[in-house]
Amino acid sequence: MKRPVLPVVAVALAIGTSPGVAQADCDNPTVVDCIGSDQLWLAPTLDRFFTVPRVAQTKTPGIDFAATFGYQRRPVVLSAPAPDPAGREVELVRDNVDLTLGIAAVVTRRVTAGLSAPFILFQTGAGRDAVSTQGSTSIATHAARDPRISGQWQFLDAKTFDAAARMMLQLPLGDGRQLAGEGSIVFAPSVDAELTLGPIAIGGSLGARLRRRRYLGSTVVGNQLRIALGVSAALMEEDRLRVGVETYALPSLTAQPESRLPDGAQRADSQLPAEWLASLRVQPSADGPALLTAAGGALPLATQTVTRDGQSSTTRFAALGMPALRVLLSLQFVR
Repeated sequence: MKRPVLPVVAVALAIGTSPGVAQADCDNPTVVDCIGSDQLWLAPTLDRFFTVPRVAQTKTPGIDFAATFGYQRRPVVLSAPAPDPAGREVELVRDNVDLTLGIAAVVTRRVTAGLSAPFILFQTGAGRDAVSTQGSTSIATHAARDPRISGQWQFLDAKTFDAAARMMLQLPLGDGRQLAGEGSIVFAPSVDAELTLGPIAIGGSLGARLRRRRYLGSTVVGNQLRIALGVSAALMEEDRLRVGVETYALPSLTAQPESRLPDGAQRADSQLPAEWLASLRVQPSADGPALLTAAGGALPLATQTVTRDGQSSTTRFAALGMPALRVLLSLQFVR
């Protein structure tokens, strides 16, 4: 899936920059910044959805645990100028296999604290140095991502409707040079809710991600809203088998810079990361672990508009960090 075309200045820097400069840290980038290649950000423990955090928590103090494996296909791909009019695709990350370990401590019947620790088990791709370095480059096969700590207060606990306020902090401990970290703290407050109508469960989340601006070629990643919605249906009693569909989007609160192409045309980009998932949840025993799996991919909601001689044409594509294919498998040990 195509991402925005790199501006001419990026190509000039690529020609004039040595490989050593491309290894600059997150606070002194050249053309590419420290940006995480996975934008899903799983909560410490899950229930019926991957994109909507677990709202109704266990009422007795204790510890819940989760382990989630994930695969992404082409989550970070850029298009660069080339002799071919269609441009040249640069797969910064081609294939990616992650493991996210989550632990949630139920402090009181309404307060929960959690930790999510994601790791890259294996990945392939050209890496971020491909943007600013001539010749062949590759990304490290494994790395640690930025961990996330969170606190949740369930302020509404009705028979069919639950709601909670959550604050999540992403800590800059991941390896940004391998597109596994952002190099600064990210604040992510949200309000999460779930409505149960018989066998149907509807979950929603509204929040924000507040961060320092980061750059990847001509793309700016800054403050974002986060909107998630999911619908799940029970096919067996006691939630032993459920199917669902869900989606989330990250509308940007930071405008993308306009640029001028070599032929004088004006180009304007709009980033709207969005993704969908279809899920299956299996829990053979009410007191046993649950298995949650899903598959989906990017929604092409980002746009690039080129205005030439008074005529405009718009192309849609998947935004930065949205994979062409995502597969998830999560084992939940929740009381």
